[in-house]
Amino acid sequence: EFLQRWKKGYSDIQRQGHQITIVNVINGEYRSLLNLITRHLPFVLEGNFTIYYYPRFSQDFLKPNLIVLKDQASILGFSSSQLGEESLTHFYTDTPTVVDHYELFQSVKSKCKPVYEVCHSAVKKDFLHTLIHMETYPGDSFICIGLPFFSLRPEKFMKLLLVDNDFEIDVINPKLKLLDEFDNKLKANLEKYTYRYFFNIEEFQRAFSSEDYVNVELTMALGKPVKVTQDYLREEIRSLIIMLDTYPLLQIAICSNTLANKFSGINIWTKDSWLTLANKKYPGEGVPLAVCSSEPTINNAYFQYFDELWNTIPPLQYDKTYVKNKLYQLLIG
Repeated sequence: EFLQRWKKGYSDIQRQGHQITIVNVINGEYRSLLNLITRHLPFVLEGNFTIYYYPRFSQDFLKPNLIVLKDQASILGFSSSQLGEESLTHFYTDTPTVVDHYELFQSVKSKCKPVYEVCHSAVKKDFLHTLIHMETYPGDSFICIGLPFFSLRPEKFMKLLLVDNDFEIDVINPKLKLLDEFDNKLKANLEKYTYRYFFNIEEFQRAFSSEDYVNVELTMALGKPVKVTQDYLREEIRSLIIMLDTYPLLQIAICSNTLANKFSGINIWTKDSWLTLANKKYPGEGVPLAVCSSEPTINNAYFQYFDELWNTIPPLQYDKTYVKNKLYQLLIG
């Protein structure tokens, strides 16, 4: 009950347009980090919510907890996982103490780094460039997204799709060049590293039944909503089948919405301890917000979580013969 009230409180603050800033100390404990990222990531993707981390590991016996509502109030308490007794928490409303606590918070934040960077078409480091940058790193990857973005599409087919979505000719060629750069880096990595993709078959079936399904990843990569046709979806499936035959290190698991994924409603692409990219699966209107993290400890927590999640899937569901049969059924269904 408390967690639900906590989430609702944050949501209400965001809806009113206020900024929420959180500073965390990273202690390297996997479960602690997992709780941190699963609780906060949905708020980060709504906007007006920034998380910072202190770039030094801490194993302090006594941990301070400070919450400041600027010019209004502050809460200060201390906690310890090694003490059985509940800690005392103090609530302040007098101006000198609240101002002092705000300045203390700002001082700590100035020594910290953001856990996530925003990446979309409005800033220089956009979604597609971030994906390309991710593929410059070595290592294995987990991909948990709605529709496949990484299949190697024929350029002619992609060009027709962009024309159908009213992209200007002078925009199409540079975008195709970037997509081609991404595909080439991906193909090189697929020769050396394992890529595991959680294929949500229900998501694909929903896309097939819709006449104006928006591909979120293409929307972010290209900077405006991109609606995909059934012909496009069939081309995606054919491409996946070819990739399964071509790249032994590519693994696809047939999953459903019942998969016990802590990041339900969020698309995530994570590469070893190098980089994690996340966005909302159903963003609504316009180009959705995407964020990436390059903090190794955070990324390792993402990677370890999806490794554990993968190992909960029955081996049959990522057996290549079984997967290809399922994909063929989608093609003819």
